Amino acid sequence: MTQPQPGPEEQPPPFGGTYGQQQPYGQVPQGPSPYGQGEQGQPYGGVPGYGAGSYGGLASRWARLGALILDNLLLGVVSTVVSLPFIDWDAMMDPNAPMTSNGYIVGNLVSSGISTVLGFFYFWLMHARKGQTLGKMALGIRVVREQDGGAISSGTAAWRYGVQILLAIPCGLGSLLDALWILWDPRKQTLHDKAAHTLVVKVEPGMPDPYAER
Repeated sequence: MTQPQPGPEEQPPPFGGTYGQQQPYGQVPQGPSPYGQGEQGQPYGGVPGYGAGSYGGLASRWARLGALILDNLLLGVVSTVVSLPFIDWDAMMDPNAPMTSNGYIVGNLVSSGISTVLGFFYFWLMHARKGQTLGKMALGIRVVREQDGGAISSGTAAWRYGVQILLAIPCGLGSLLDALWILWDPRKQTLHDKAAHTLVVKVEPGMPDPYAER
């Protein structure tokens, strides 16, 4: 006995089709992002197909440079003030003392050591707590995870600046390459961003703050 064939309205949808209002197979339902859209409507400043969150866009290279200058000026002033009691001023001010004298060497080591330690704690704690240093706050930019735009962990913040310290060891050439990397990187990442899997994005009015609970 021949079975009746289902009518057109009863036919199952072809592979890759939809049932009712469902999305096609293998596709993620689309909806408005709480972070808004980036440049050209793409996440992370117009880089298509990357990350789960969308933002007002990646921080500009000028904003990152401005924030770095402000932070370094602040750290330079604080480091100088903190270093004053530890410097052998008699040796440093003696015009006859050679540049290789213990006074110069010790003075430079103390100053460099204090600057490095202060810089580490400053960038580590500020990024772990708020995703922003004072310079980044002034320029309206923030550090986030590249995977999903969330707040970075304390360990990630420490590793991120630790990579900067390591890159500075070979006569500063690593630091120069680190800074220049954003000139050609499509996500405007430095080498320490890539090592820590972070992005620096714009902070715009109405944008949710992933660090609000900290």
